[in-house]
Amino acid sequence: MGTQTLSEVQAAGEEYDKKLSELYQSNLKKAQQAREMEGDLQERTKKQAIKMQKRQGDFVQECKQWFDVNPRPFKLGKCYCFFYNKETNEPRIVLGPDWIFSLIEVLVINGICGYFLITTDTRAHPIIFEIGLVMLLLQNIAFLSTVLVNPGLAPRDISIHS
Repeated sequence: MGTQTLSEVQAAGEEYDKKLSELYQSNLKKAQQAREMEGDLQERTKKQAIKMQKRQGDFVQECKQWFDVNPRPFKLGKCYCFFYNKETNEPRIVLGPDWIFSLIEVLVINGICGYFLITTDTRAHPIIFEIGLVMLLLQNIAFLSTVLVNPGLAPRDISIHS
């Protein structure tokens, strides 16, 4: 059955100890490399933070400069602005940022309601057609007034809000 001599058991134990030592040394090297990489990452992060602090400057001064250049821009971020208020330079009508969704919603609602209105027998049920048409128009007016109103863009004149 596998009787081993003392020298064979000692040799197997030494081989096991050697492999264990190699594995331990390998793990020590990997841990050292991980610490070095972490140190490099921290140093790079500190350098980037210093660069950002040097670049920031005074945000209010930057806003004033952009306001002086163009007090009524057509595009603010992802929004398109129309019809500014003369006193506050605040846009009255704003399209965006998700204007494509709004356009699709108007087309779908008008398509469904329009199909219902077209298929209605206007001779037999004229009142249903009229009520449906009025409701569709009211829905369009309410939706468009909600979509096109200023979502809360601050007035661009620095003297108003600072």
